[in-house]
Amino acid sequence: MKKYFYTKIVACVVGCFTLILAIYFCFIAFIGIGLSNSWSAEGRTSITQFAPVFVLFITIFMIGLFTFIGSLRLNSQSWAKFYIVIMILMGIVFIVATFAVWGAIGKKSEILILVIGLLYISLGYIALRKK
Repeated sequence: MKKYFYTKIVACVVGCFTLILAIYFCFIAFIGIGLSNSWSAEGRTSITQFAPVFVLFITIFMIGLFTFIGSLRLNSQSWAKFYIVIMILMGIVFIVATFAVWGAIGKKSEILILVIGLLYISLGYIALRKK
């Protein structure tokens, strides 16, 4: 097997899961904002309601792209070390985020975030082993 073969496969899977998570949260947030506006008495919306959703969407989407595209450049020794550290940190961040929102967004969403965090940590470990 080639060097970093399994890392690239796992990075593709984790990157796809992260992109799905970004799209899912954007969709759920827009539904929530729409329902809150339709049930309110004022009936007006502003761009400040949508700004945090866009920031969250762009951030999670870029993390997913970085995961996938970054795995293609692992032949460089300095990039490999940087990538391993970032992937392990992202895993820790997603796991901490899971417990920070526990009970607030639904069990399926929380489990998805937890699984993505565990996949990021395993991706960092596989990249560390150069498999």
